[in-house]
Amino acid sequence: MTDRVDVPTRSRIMSRIRKKWSQIDQTIHNVLKSAKVRHSMYPKLLGSPDVLVYPDVLVFLDGCFWHCCPKCFRLPKSRLKYWRPKLVGNKRRDAKISRLLRKQGWKVARIWEHEIRARPNAILLKLVKLRSRRLGRRPLVPAHKSTNASRSTRRRSH
Repeated sequence: MTDRVDVPTRSRIMSRIRKKWSQIDQTIHNVLKSAKVRHSMYPKLLGSPDVLVYPDVLVFLDGCFWHCCPKCFRLPKSRLKYWRPKLVGNKRRDAKISRLLRKQGWKVARIWEHEIRARPNAILLKLVKLRSRRLGRRPLVPAHKSTNASRSTRRRSH
């Protein structure tokens, strides 16, 4: 089957597809930043996670099509000999990478594209649960603003 658009148009369309700092990545970054969660985008680790939430949570932001989301994935109708092995391979690689990272001591969170689009702030709660499994950790959610205000007032009065 031939392409529906000419080569320059296809090239322009494909050049706009980004691996880093997509709209979903920016959304998660903004949610974490506004909650004052210490994190790093695109750490250079096995499997290329999208976010490292310090000290030990790795977050993968998985696209519903490319990672075969059980809720909204639909297999393409054409070129099945190409797409089926590619998408199955993506799923296998995701499982293998997650398993290897967990063996290394990381906590791994895989978040679907549709979850981020629907309720980006709910992702913060998911990460809080992951991080609070280890005893003695401070919660991800920042302290109440009134506590910070009273601290700053105390400092000034001394």
